[in-house]
Amino acid sequence: MRFDTGVPQIRAHAPMLSRIKLAVNNLLGELGYKIVRVRHDDEIVSAAKAHLAAASAKSTDLPPLGERWGAYTKRLRSLIAELTTAEDLLAQAQSAAAGVETHLDPVLLRQECRNFHLNMMTSLPPDLLEAFSSFQSPRLAVHKIEYLGRKLDFVSLCAIQTVLSLLHVLPCRPNKICDLGGGTGKYAYAWLTNTAHQPKLIVIVDLAETLVYSETLLRREFGDRVQYLTGPAEHPNSSGIVLCPVANIEAIRSLRFDLVTNVGSMQEMSDKWVDWYMEWLDRQPCSYLYSSNYFGQPLDSMHEGHNSWSPRPSPSWRLVKSNITPGPRIGADMLFVRDNAQSELKTPSGRTLQAWLDHLELARCRRDEASYRQALAFAETLPYTPKEAWQVARMLAQVTGATADREYFERLDQQRRDGFEARH
Repeated sequence: MRFDTGVPQIRAHAPMLSRIKLAVNNLLGELGYKIVRVRHDDEIVSAAKAHLAAASAKSTDLPPLGERWGAYTKRLRSLIAELTTAEDLLAQAQSAAAGVETHLDPVLLRQECRNFHLNMMTSLPPDLLEAFSSFQSPRLAVHKIEYLGRKLDFVSLCAIQTVLSLLHVLPCRPNKICDLGGGTGKYAYAWLTNTAHQPKLIVIVDLAETLVYSETLLRREFGDRVQYLTGPAEHPNSSGIVLCPVANIEAIRSLRFDLVTNVGSMQEMSDKWVDWYMEWLDRQPCSYLYSSNYFGQPLDSMHEGHNSWSPRPSPSWRLVKSNITPGPRIGADMLFVRDNAQSELKTPSGRTLQAWLDHLELARCRRDEASYRQALAFAETLPYTPKEAWQVARMLAQVTGATADREYFERLDQQRRDGFEARH
């Protein structure tokens, strides 16, 4: 028998109680009383902070974090240090201050739920459609609404869409998944709590600072099923959830993944980090790569985008599915398979972003002067210079060494430097 002690109700009001306590302490301090603050982290937060403290962001094998990521990780460490409970830590993780998640107001979120549900009803088979009712947000998710009997927040809704879409298009159900950039862990949670398919193993690779959030949420939900890799020589579990700081990525070398995913974070990496991950993909045993990131943005208005072309795997990877999503910030969902078969490349036609993607595929797979020049000539016919043209021009200049090609790249580079990215 389990008795209701009232602890959940107290925890629900923990942020308010913390603010009241802070106000009282400040008042007593102003009256001349000496305040002795005793801070006790709860068990999950204590473990997560210990892992963060032990993690090294420096490695000779990793690209530099750079000014933007360096400031980001420093800010997160400062924010995390002040929090003592899983509830407060995850509330902060889902706030605008952390910069990890995007949320919608309740009206827009409800509309997104309806739109997704209607689209799903026309595009998914009955078994996956039935599984929709098994998804919901984690207990400590914020900004939730109730939709068809379950609570959903925007990030969880995006995770549901990703899981169901991949289960629909993949030829086999993935049993070992690696998520590059796991955020707060909601994508892993969606994979492991639905009735359609639950993989045997999920590995999250991320910066140690962001892994604090994944560790806190997933330990709260799954307890001892979560393993944190504290060094590159540690042996990963073959099932459950494995959290791997990017500096320790060598620890998962022995694992063979059915699927590697990246949603909404590769677009924020520098070009050097994208190159590093693309080289890692060729070393790591894995079958499919799924990416959902920005695509075709104007070079001078990249906003959160901080690289020119991602993903851009080697010719060992073949693009088998793609979908470009229009909007203020254009995105593309791409599914690649790793094989040695000759890619059946589309002949680009028209003046659309799909044609631009087809040109990029020719350039990515052939890597020759002709395909680079064709892609850049096409880019000049578009209403604006797409960001990927910067990388293509760079590759062309490296291949030919010609002064004219180098000067062309330098013009695009200056356009990028003068744009939104340089000001933020």
